[in-house]
Amino acid sequence: MKIGVPKIHRKYIGQNYGWVFLAYGVGGIFGPILGGKLGDMGNFSLAFIICGVLCIVAAGIISRVKPPKQIV
Repeated sequence: MKIGVPKIHRKYIGQNYGWVFLAYGVGGIFGPILGGKLGDMGNFSLAFIICGVLCIVAAGIISRVKPPKQIV
């Protein structure tokens, strides 16, 4: 949350936390289900490939975040 807080108005900090933890919860529910289904099919490599691709996408998104400008 340290990255996102300076980018938003204080009025929306609570809403921002809600969205972050909603995404965390959705990933926590569907990630193991998808991994388990792929594991049951004997396709563990596809589960790791999907995870790796999503990590690369996340790294690309976070690399585009710029630090806030300092107000003097």
